[in-house]
Amino acid sequence: MTQAQLADARDKFKNNRDGAARAVRAARSHVLFPVESTEPGKPFDLDHLALTARDRASVPAAVYDKASAKGDGIIKEALGGETLGTRLAELWPADRPHLPVAEVAEWFPTYVYLPKLRDRVVLETAIRDALAKLDPKFAYAEGFDEGSGKYTGLLWQKAPLGPMPPTALLVQPEIAMAQLRPVVSAPQPAPGPTTPDGGPGPFPPIETPEPKHQPRRFYGSVEIDMVRPVRAFEAILNAVVAELQRAKGAKVRLTLEIDADAADGFSEADIGVVRDNARQLKFKAESTGFE
Repeated sequence: MTQAQLADARDKFKNNRDGAARAVRAARSHVLFPVESTEPGKPFDLDHLALTARDRASVPAAVYDKASAKGDGIIKEALGGETLGTRLAELWPADRPHLPVAEVAEWFPTYVYLPKLRDRVVLETAIRDALAKLDPKFAYAEGFDEGSGKYTGLLWQKAPLGPMPPTALLVQPEIAMAQLRPVVSAPQPAPGPTTPDGGPGPFPPIETPEPKHQPRRFYGSVEIDMVRPVRAFEAILNAVVAELQRAKGAKVRLTLEIDADAADGFSEADIGVVRDNARQLKFKAESTGFE
């Protein structure tokens, strides 16, 4: 074959391949997914979503866009801590003091009556949200020591920092409280002074301890990771702000400070958009601007 014939063959191959791919994408017009059945004895029903776009890049991308929050909301990108606690109460066996987080993650794609989560990050975020409450429906542990019968990294009313390990567990509240509750032995009275005949002697004056002055104010600043700003901010809320709010009468104020630099400067169009948006979002005029 000549070079011209080879080039023509390559073009025809590419056109035919692209045409076949478009035909497959156009033929995929329905997304089937299981739902809870309303008929007694029937495990589940099949429901469907219709795909109508013909210019979508790929079938997986089109399915996710249709089923996620952008479309019909079948796939949940967020799950509240209260909702998670309610679901766990329905499924948690009474004879199991703890549940592996990995097992709970498998429940959501297994049971059709549970919401369909985007990924495990959604579940872990819901766990952290539930643990940060004042009265969570479960505790958290990094693992369980079979030898001692104790939980490692046990947390109650506090969300864990960082990624959850493969051994992470959700623990029944009463089991966690039994381990976290300190065992305090009754103090033994110290022997007092005695007289020569063995009777009680004069007692020394009782010393009144000086009252301790507890800190009344906390302040701090931290740089937010711009790769995952929402996740970083959520970790700060759970690990710091939620802990500060536990103090009686505590008032917490959050201030977001933005410092942006551009080597070539900001364009007039960008400046106008940012100023208008900042004004609508009620940025303080005296501490906001370009220079």
